[in-house]
Amino acid sequence: MHEMGVIAMQTIKTLEEYQPTDKVEILNWTTRLTFETIGRCGFGYEFGLLDSKDAPTHPFIEAMSYCLKTVVIRRQQPSIFKHLPNEQNRKFDRSVKLMNDTVDQVIKERKQSPEAGDKDKDLL
Repeated sequence: MHEMGVIAMQTIKTLEEYQPTDKVEILNWTTRLTFETIGRCGFGYEFGLLDSKDAPTHPFIEAMSYCLKTVVIRRQQPSIFKHLPNEQNRKFDRSVKLMNDTVDQVIKERKQSPEAGDKDKDLL
């Protein structure tokens, strides 16, 4: 089955875990589905976001979310604030490092995998 078909089936299976009276956070699910699709189709990487309705958020996604929110704030501040040794800037730097390290690791693992030459597996 094509990877998109696998993702669709896994999403349906996971959403079936909900009871008819349960609330489903659509923004949360579209984010999960988007990142899982990008990870698998782009890099052959599974974030595990569709494993169950209660699957934890991947640290990469938490870091990206924090950085996106922080960038909005940082754009409104004088540039000097970006260089202050405060927790917000340290967390931003840690989040950027985590994202870079994750991407580097995914690429390294993918290039070393037996499927590295399979052009039909993913974009990487």
